[in-house]
Parts: sequence; C-alpha cells; structure tokens
Amino acid sequence: SRIIAVSDYIRRRLIENGCPDEKITKHFIGIDLAHFTPLPEGTPRADVVFVGRLTEKKGCRYLIEAMHLLAAAGRNEKLHVIGDGGLREELQGLAKPLGDRVVFHGRQGPDFVREMVGKAAVFCAPSVTSRSGDAEGLGMVNLEAMALGTPVVSTFHTAIPEAVLHEQTGILVPEKDVPALAAALTRCLEDESLSRMLGRNGIDHVRSHFDLRKQCAALESIYEDVVAGSR
Repeated sequence: SRIIAVSDYIRRRLIENGCPDEKITKHFIGIDLAHFTPLPEGTPRADVVFVGRLTEKKGCRYLIEAMHLLAAAGRNEKLHVIGDGGLREELQGLAKPLGDRVVFHGRQGPDFVREMVGKAAVFCAPSVTSRSGDAEGLGMVNLEAMALGTPVVSTFHTAIPEAVLHEQTGILVPEKDVPALAAALTRCLEDESLSRMLGRNGIDHVRSHFDLRKQCAALESIYEDVVAGSR
C-alpha cells in the first residue's frame, strides 16, 4: 500500500528500480535527543574523531591520509578512531608514521563515544562507495555528532547531504578526495566562528528534522492513514 523511503536518495533508487512514485513516502529516521546534550558553547574542543566499523565504505583510510597532510602542514591535532573491523591492521600500518597522533580505541560503548564526539573539534565520516557497491544509508553517526554540537566533515555520498547540509551544518567533500578532506578539516580547526556556526546549526537541524519522538509519531500517522484507507 505504501513504500517508506528513509531519504530522497532511497526514494530515487526505488523509482529507478520500478517502484511507482505515488506509493513512496519519504520519512527520516530519528535519534533519541535525550541521550545527546551538547557542551556549553565556548567549551574548548580538540582533535578529530571518527566512529564506525573499519570497513572500506567508512573511508577511514582517506581520513588517515588527510591527517598526514595536516601533519605535513605543521598541525598537531590527534585523530581518535573508535571502532573495529577487518581493515584495522592495514589502517594502523597507514597511521604508523603519525605516531601517537592517531589513536585506535577499538569498539567502545555509547557513553564513551558520546563523550569523545561531544568534545571533539571535528567529527569526520568520510564515507565512500566500496568496490562491491556497498554504501551508507543516511549516516546516523553524523546526526549524533550534530546533536552534540560538533562540526561535521563528511562526503557527498548517498543520502548524507540530506543529513549534513553543506556549509550550513557541516562541510562535505567528494568521496576519496584527500586534499579536499584535509582542507575541510583545517577550516573547522582554524575558523572558530565557522565551527560555532556549524555546531549551532547542526543542533537546530537535528532537533527540527530528526527528533525520534516526532519521527515516531509521524511514522505512526503513515500507518494509520494506510489502515484507514483499507477499511
């Protein structure tokens, strides 16, 4: 009776695969904002944080390569990698020349993740389409970072531009573009007014469009409409 698409990107893919447009309803997934309290504005922030499985589509290798460029430019921020996966050993080898400026924390619980992301200068999720075609959905970790008021750097990838509004709630770069990624990170690290603006806008955007309570109520309304129409 109705097909729910969690983004415009998914909606377009459904249509490409033969789904009738009139059956599709776009409905964003939400996050529980009760678990995400931003630090007071003006609280000192430091370093770059990545959260995700260490798989190809998460793009962590491009972030590590970007950190090499930052180090070559004389910057000394650390990168905190939170998560585990099959590429960990390879990524650790790539990061080895940076010494203690890249810290692999492995898999961690939600409290640790929220604390690290909440006090980061930048949250980076450089997602890419893998060689097998695997790709992200909406990128929920970006929403969680924005809910904490942390500036986001991510990629023009699948539905991420619907979650992270370029130059409004974060900065987006092309997939696998290491120089562009390094430049975006540098902007957030150097420009305090930009970072504050991105953080404020990110909080407002998530609260307006991705509040779990509001989104659940809207989802119930979709089902209620379908049920009413079948009577």
